[in-house]
Amino acid sequence: PLPFPLRPYTLHFPLAFSLCGLFVEVLLNLCAPFVTRVFFRRVIADGLHNIPTDGAIIYVANHQNQFMDAALIAAEAPQTVSFLIAKKSFDAGGVVGTLAKAFGTIPVARPQDTAIVGTGTVSVEESSLTVRGEGTTFTSVFKPSMSINIGKETVRVASVESDTELTLSSSFKKEIATSGYKIVPKIDQSEVYSEVWKTLGNKGCIGIFPEGGSHDRSDLLEIKAGVALMALGAAQRYKVTVYIVPVGLNYFSGHRFRGSTLVEFGKAYKVPRSLVKLSKHNRREACNVLLNKVKERLLSVITHAPDIDTLEVLQLARKLYIPAHVSLTSRDFLKLSHRLLELYKQYKHTPQVQKLNTDLLAYRDSLVALGLNDRHVGETAVSLTKIVFLVFFRFCLVAMTVVLALPTTILNGPIGMLIRYKVRGAAEKAVSNSAVKIKGLDVLASKKVVTALSLVPPIWALYIMIFMYYFGVKYAVIFGVTLPLFSYLGLMLAEEGMANAISLMAILRIKWIGSEVARIRQKRAAITRSIRLVFAELGRKIAELEGVKTAAEFEEWRIITDAMLESEASGVDESYRASASRGPRFKEEEPLHALINDDEWNDLKDVWS
Repeated sequence: PLPFPLRPYTLHFPLAFSLCGLFVEVLLNLCAPFVTRVFFRRVIADGLHNIPTDGAIIYVANHQNQFMDAALIAAEAPQTVSFLIAKKSFDAGGVVGTLAKAFGTIPVARPQDTAIVGTGTVSVEESSLTVRGEGTTFTSVFKPSMSINIGKETVRVASVESDTELTLSSSFKKEIATSGYKIVPKIDQSEVYSEVWKTLGNKGCIGIFPEGGSHDRSDLLEIKAGVALMALGAAQRYKVTVYIVPVGLNYFSGHRFRGSTLVEFGKAYKVPRSLVKLSKHNRREACNVLLNKVKERLLSVITHAPDIDTLEVLQLARKLYIPAHVSLTSRDFLKLSHRLLELYKQYKHTPQVQKLNTDLLAYRDSLVALGLNDRHVGETAVSLTKIVFLVFFRFCLVAMTVVLALPTTILNGPIGMLIRYKVRGAAEKAVSNSAVKIKGLDVLASKKVVTALSLVPPIWALYIMIFMYYFGVKYAVIFGVTLPLFSYLGLMLAEEGMANAISLMAILRIKWIGSEVARIRQKRAAITRSIRLVFAELGRKIAELEGVKTAAEFEEWRIITDAMLESEASGVDESYRASASRGPRFKEEEPLHALINDDEWNDLKDVWS
């Protein structure tokens, strides 16, 4: 038996290709892990035991790295996952369109992709629901429930009053003097939902990013109601058990080549039959209840912050809070992140947290000014003899890795330079076309991978032909077979050489500015003590809200125990690993929020029937 199910290739391939389905399936199942393992230096998948082995599954995830988000879930999930993808990308040629069809994705037409430029100009007063046009023909191009796009903002049309006047369902955020506009049609998504329900009805798996488009913000965008309609519709129509599995994609320099990521599969939520019954009588209420559950579960597996500065401060605080000798499981690492964030959100206006925030920002700026990172400052002071030895040792390592990695660097260097050229300006373009992106970093990783997949095959084929011309077919075949392996080994060696070179420069810099580093090291120690004291004091109040009562329970809740801190103070070099078996504690039920607005529900309510 195969470790994975076969996809229905007849849906996307001619019959002749279907006969090679097994071979193609193996290649596809190797494709996503290969791409993610090459691009990312480290991929940690945790919580796989939370994934059900029966029933239909909907994977819901945050969306901060465009196509790489889907690649990571496809690589780590034990089942074959069909993702929803923009029809514009599905119909595109090249690498993206080909892979989208090969992986059996479900195309979704987006209104913004079908918008057309309107004639004339429009203006809108601040907080007004009226759009006034000049040279426009609103009655012939707009209908109620369609939308109008001005700049980066799109608003629903409530009614068409005349050729030069529209009434909106909600106002634009700011006044618009005179501007062009786009006509955004209402799209019937019935076929999409039918395909999704059919897949779930066959106990398949669907992957969806309920935020909509990808972004590079530190917080979670408003999630869309479609996921709730998919789950309830499949459960009602096909009488299947539907599970919703939250997936947290937590990136560390995720847009950079050889960054790291933590893929956290959260506890599955089984859609209850009572909610399915409610959907027969009150669909909107049932969808709203389920959407709140989806948001709650999704927030439990990601680290979200109100802004980038807060996220950086929290990451630095977490780094200082954990003793250097302690190795946490990925689950405890994520739980600690959530608790630090919760402490900050609840007590950010208190004097001790404000002072701690100011000290952490000052410490971060000091590191940037000196060109160091926290790891270098956290290391204890060493003697001159040891520094000389370290410098010699690091220099030898750098020299050795440069020599070993040189051949593959020469071969693959042009690919890297071409990728850098192709990606240039992609982030700025993404920001200009989006209302939610900050720097456009979410598109960079996907752009790099797509460019590499289109460049590597022809360039390597050229190398093989050159090799065959000079050395014959036999050696060209050997070269072609071993080229991927040696390229990967060369990449590992180059990465190791770069890390050693950075470490060597840091050692020399620290010795050169030793007095300044000593001052910052003392500052670091003081901040570390403050973080642990604040977490012990204010963290207990948060723990009590989660049902923690005894001192022993709080010791377990805060993850970094007194024994770990005492061993750090005594200099004992002992590795602790926090237990991965501790079950999550949930807060008391929060008030239900109406996450589905009227405009969104008007788009979805007709799909059900």
